Order: sequence, then C-alpha cells, then structure tokens
Amino acid sequence: MKGVCLLVAVFLSAAVVLCSAAYALEPPLEIDISPDSVRTDLEMPAVFVLKVKNNQPYRDNLKINIEGPYIHWATNPVILLVVPRESTKDVSITFYPIEYRGSFDFDVIITSLRNRNFRETEKIKIEIPPPVAVQGFSFWMEGNEVKTNITVETLSNRSVSAEMSLYDTEGNKISDFSKTYNVLGRQYLMISFKLPENPLAGEYKITYKINGEIDGSGKIIVEPIHLVEKSKQLVSNPMYGNVIITLKNSGNVEEKNYAIRESLPPDSITGFITQTSSCEEGFLGSVCEYVVGDLQPGETAQIIYRVEYWPTYVQIMAALLIIAVIAGFSIIRAAKPSISKRSVRKALSSHTIVLEVKNPFLHHLKDVVIRDWVSPLGRVISEKTTGIVPVIKRSDAGSELIWNMGDMKPKETRIISYDIKTLLEGNLKMPRAYARFHTPKGKRFRIYSKILNI
Repeated sequence: MKGVCLLVAVFLSAAVVLCSAAYALEPPLEIDISPDSVRTDLEMPAVFVLKVKNNQPYRDNLKINIEGPYIHWATNPVILLVVPRESTKDVSITFYPIEYRGSFDFDVIITSLRNRNFRETEKIKIEIPPPVAVQGFSFWMEGNEVKTNITVETLSNRSVSAEMSLYDTEGNKISDFSKTYNVLGRQYLMISFKLPENPLAGEYKITYKINGEIDGSGKIIVEPIHLVEKSKQLVSNPMYGNVIITLKNSGNVEEKNYAIRESLPPDSITGFITQTSSCEEGFLGSVCEYVVGDLQPGETAQIIYRVEYWPTYVQIMAALLIIAVIAGFSIIRAAKPSISKRSVRKALSSHTIVLEVKNPFLHHLKDVVIRDWVSPLGRVISEKTTGIVPVIKRSDAGSELIWNMGDMKPKETRIISYDIKTLLEGNLKMPRAYARFHTPKGKRFRIYSKILNI
C-alpha cells in the first residue's frame, strides 16, 4: 500500500512540473492593440481596441494608463481591468479630439498589479487632417486642350468650391473656371481648358484655389514650332510671267528677318518687283536671297519676280539637243559588243554557267578570246562543257577557263556553257568573265560581264 501511495505522489509531482514548464514557455500576458493609427475629424470618436490574453493559471488585475498630448481627449485616461485565468478580454480606448488638427502620438501603458515585473507600452496615433485636403494636382496637354486633375479628400460630406485660371506667356488671364462640389472621402475634380488655336510658344501658368484657402499652381510649356509654308503661283501673258511666292507663318513663334533663296534661270529676269538682298551667279543661273523681315504667327508675305519666256524656249531647244546626243550615244553603245554571264540550276549543287557574246553590227572582231573564273568553292565538270572545249587551269584560287573563239562577224552571237558543282551550300560569288579581241584596224579591246551570284 505504501508503494502505491509513493507512486501516485511521484506521478502528481511530475504532472505539476510539466504544467509549470508549459506555463513557463508562454508569456504571462499577451498585449495587442488595433488599429495602431486612427484617422478622424474633430468631435468624432477615435476608438482603439486593447486585447489582453492571460496565459497564467490565475486571474490578473491590470492598470492601463493613457499618456500623451491633450490627454483630456481620452474618455478614460486610467482603466482598471480584471482578466480571468487563461482567458482573453477586450477593452475600448476612446478619444474625442477637439480644437487641434495634426498628428498626435499617445502611449498606452499596461501594468500588472499582481505581477510587478510586468509592464508593457503600446504606441497609438490619432491623425486629424484639415477639413478639406488636396492630395494631388496633375495636368497634361491633349492637342490644344489642357486637362487637369485635383485630388480632394474630406472626412465628412462637405461643400468644396474649386477655382482655376489659365494665364498666357505674358501673364494675361485667357480662361478661368469655378464650380462647387459635394465631396465625401476622396474625389477627383477633372477640369479642362482650351488654349487658343495655334497657341504661341512659351510658358503658360495654371492656378487653382480650393475653398478660397488652399491654392497651388503649375506650368505648361508649349514647345516652339517653326513652320513657314511656301506656295508659288505664276501669272503670265504671252510676253512674260510674274512668279508670286507667298509665305505664311503657320508656326507659333515669330520668324525674325526671315529669308529665302530662289534659283533663277540665266538670262530670264528682266526686273525685280520685290528687291533682293543679294544675288550670286552660279553654274545653273542666279541664286537670289530675299528678306521679308519679321513674320508674326499667322501673317503672310509675298515675293514677286518676272521671267521672260524666250530663254525658256532656248533652254528647251538645248535640252532637245542634249537628248538627241544622249540617244545617239545610246545607239552607239547598244551597237558595241557585249558579254553576259548567267546560271541555270540543274540540281541542289549543280549549275550550268552560260556565257553569251554578241557582236550587234558594224564590227568585225578578230582573235576573240574568252576567259572566265570559278570560285574555289565550286568545281568545273569538264566533261559537261558544250561548244568549243576550253583550256582549264586549276589552282588554289579557283579554276580559270579559256576559249579561243577565232573571228566573229557582225550580228553574230556565240553561246558557250559549262557545268559546275558547288562544294558548300549558300551563295557563291562568281567573278566576271571577259572577252578580248582586235578590230580590223588592229586596236585591242576588252569587255566584261557582271559578277554572278548563284
């Protein structure tokens, strides 16, 4: 019997030790306050909830002290709280702010009346913004329209008046706007202004005022646009023509001492209606400069000069003569012997190279020799040549083919061909072929084909 009692005593002692260790792992009191910051208005409550969790096997008595500026806002600056064992209890901490606006910090100090070693401080904040606050102001350009966005915030339903004005580059008011809004919470006030058509370049100012107290401003830069449009008109009769050049400043900046240069045909000007500032004689005629002075945005100016028609006729005749000469040279060029080089693909890596030599007319060619080269990336298949058998010379630089064609009569065409096999896939550049010959007078000539890519 004594052994059983001893065993029970040992078991109870172990249980007590284990329970004590379990309690030792947890803090005696867990403190949490939410929220830690409240945004409110004057004479409106700011409520915080203090949650206390008692992990101890006995109840605890707590003293809660509120410290900070304007402590009289707190309904209970000192709170006594009893928290039963192993339970959680909530208590509300309420403030009624008056008179002052801003951000205020308070300390909530929790002290255990049973456990003198326990003291914890939690920080809370009360924010009381102005009745109407401007949280942001932005603006941007869309075409010639200025769009603005004022972000206004209130904590209660309020009447908010907004006034805006737009000033030009010289400080003159060009547009204004006013309107009253009912605002609760955060609201975006979208306001638009229209600038004049083609506004002058410079800095424009936007100002706003909310409830006659909160104000601000911004600047919009209109970039300079240099644009002078030029048009030309001819007013003529059978004897002469007046050339009228009209200049219009379609930009948004003043063009000071604006000048243009006009190329005038030689011997065609009999007099200037608009006086020039300078003229220079060039190979193709005179180049004259005209200065129209200051040209304001939207203004126009004219430049007029006179042209005689007979020099134009002379120029046309000269142009016809030049065309005739060019045509003659073209005919002579077409009559010259020529050599062309082309390829015909037979298989993936097999090609036929065709050389064509033409002697159109008027020429008797003697001792015609044709030479062609093949890239080292291609191999000549000698048994596949047609016509006259060439002499083939192979080296590291490629293969050279030589044909002795003899004499060629006028209007005669010779065609020769040979096959090659490419050693690699891709584009292969073939050098130019050429033909060498003598004329009956003994002059020696060479003609070349174009480079061939296969």
